[in-house]
Amino acid sequence: MIFGRRIHEPVVVVTCPTEEEAEATWTRLIDADIPSVVQHDPAMLGGAKSFQVLVENGRSAEAIAVLSGDTTVEPSED
Repeated sequence: MIFGRRIHEPVVVVTCPTEEEAEATWTRLIDADIPSVVQHDPAMLGGAKSFQVLVENGRSAEAIAVLSGDTTVEPSED
């Protein structure tokens, strides 16, 4: 048996302090044809709230490349 993430399980590529930043990141990924979602990360024990941007496992390297402005990265398995 192989343990690990399933291929379609989402992975977090960015954590943002505000909803506006998360929405802007999500928009950049959608514009690059990388399906993504924004998830509210509830504060643990009263800590700061944040927003996570998730992509499908296997597309995170591509998503990070888009967000960093690198256009040479090809899609790969995470």
